[in-house]
Amino acid sequence: MQVLMTIKPFLDVCRRARMASLLLGGPGLRKSAETKQYAEGIAIEMKRAFVEWNTISFEEKRKLLVDPEYRKSIYIFADVRLGGYDPTDLKGLPNFHGDVDSVVEWRPQMMFYILAQPEAAGCLFLDEITQAPMSIQAPAYQLILDRCVGDIKLSDDVFLTAAGNRPEDKTGAFPLGMALRNRFMHMTVEPPTIEDWTRWALDNGINTDVVAYLNFQPSHMVDDLQKVYKQGDNAYATPRSWVAVGNLLDTWKEMTGKKVPFEIITELAKSAVGEGHARTFRGFVELLRDVDMDKIIKDPTILKGYMEDQKMDQTWAVIGAVPDWYAKKKDKKAREDILNVVSYLEVDFAVAMIRMTIQRFPELKREFLSCTNKRVIQSLVKYL
Repeated sequence: MQVLMTIKPFLDVCRRARMASLLLGGPGLRKSAETKQYAEGIAIEMKRAFVEWNTISFEEKRKLLVDPEYRKSIYIFADVRLGGYDPTDLKGLPNFHGDVDSVVEWRPQMMFYILAQPEAAGCLFLDEITQAPMSIQAPAYQLILDRCVGDIKLSDDVFLTAAGNRPEDKTGAFPLGMALRNRFMHMTVEPPTIEDWTRWALDNGINTDVVAYLNFQPSHMVDDLQKVYKQGDNAYATPRSWVAVGNLLDTWKEMTGKKVPFEIITELAKSAVGEGHARTFRGFVELLRDVDMDKIIKDPTILKGYMEDQKMDQTWAVIGAVPDWYAKKKDKKAREDILNVVSYLEVDFAVAMIRMTIQRFPELKREFLSCTNKRVIQSLVKYL
């Protein structure tokens, strides 16, 4: 299925139109992460410091409360989980005035009060909104449609958005009430294509063994949630859980200073994506570590033969093995050798090999551009 609009452009048009947006989709599809990255971009655009409300100190919150000039310099990302709220939490606490004509004034939470100040700017993110029962959804109507919390209205520079799973995702999600649905602009978030995910993964330093494996087995990126639910699996594959596999492997290597043993690879991967994926991933890493890069360097036609014979496991194993091979060399000849091998690859494979190596050794981008084999690198530079 062709995706005509991705998350960030959708959020951008909703923000500029001053409409609340809702991202709906299965777990682990980076709905929350993409929203946060979008907000970080807006902070840069507004030349404000990005802060997460849930992580800053009380002293910083107090300063935001009392200092209008300080508020002008800060972009607040407020992650609110309505599922943990009581219906009265949005309205605030009553403050009684005991005069003859007794009245009640509602005192809002500090976060909402700050976001209502005219100097305030930020993103109010109602994450996991579908975990909120109907009793808390109803009080949120005013917030989402009118941008009001009780008697106060959010600043014009506060962007309101939400994300959640669907009931069919088997995550315990509640259906949204019809009135609440009509207050949101909706986007269904689908799993990324392997090409989009690979670009993101290499830009964000995700473990190259994981990147190479998923390019070899792209159908393993996301499990069928209905099947996972029926089988009662605790760990299953999503883009998020594969990133977790990479983080676990990188952390183990940092802890020990050694390559991760195969049995540990199995156990760590199993904890994030389940036993079946863990075993096939381990098998791929075993293949990757068996690659004789010196032999490939001497005779790159071996790699060309892998592609012609549709040996994708061997091809991606070689691509994944290049960064470790280069780590042992780190000289000009090794860089030239890599570019020579690249010249035997189709464009998609060639770009992946170069980008995986650059991801591990960022300084190589400049070095590659100065290599003598300029014909190869110039044909690929637009993809890097």
